[in-house]
Amino acid sequence: MEKNPYLIPNTNRIYTNARKQKIARDILERYTGSALKDFQKQIILTNFEYYLDRFAVLSGCTKTRGSAMGAVHSPKDGVSIINFSIGSPTAALIIECLSVIEPTSVLFLGMCGGLHRSLKKGDFIIPTAAIRDEGV
Repeated sequence: MEKNPYLIPNTNRIYTNARKQKIARDILERYTGSALKDFQKQIILTNFEYYLDRFAVLSGCTKTRGSAMGAVHSPKDGVSIINFSIGSPTAALIIECLSVIEPTSVLFLGMCGGLHRSLKKGDFIIPTAAIRDEGV
């Protein structure tokens, strides 16, 4: 049987490679300024600092700042919110790194442009695809 050249070997995946798991844990702690034990199983990702500030006030928890991202963790609510800043590469990086804590849910809290006029402020949107001018 011919080997599939497009199949990614399991050793390249973070969740099956102990060395890559350690790297992901280190990146997560360094980039967010948070200890791994502080991360909750429900994650909110955003690229707006305002949401971090509001979550910190509403939850009564402290905001942390790492070398690239900010975070607030609420053990009482079982939720962590992370401001990963902006960009598809950073979004992909944070998702990969979060795989080491095995979250039960991840929600992106942000904004979209070019939505249908029938939508009203406060409506929830579940995107199934995105088209970006940068080609991602």
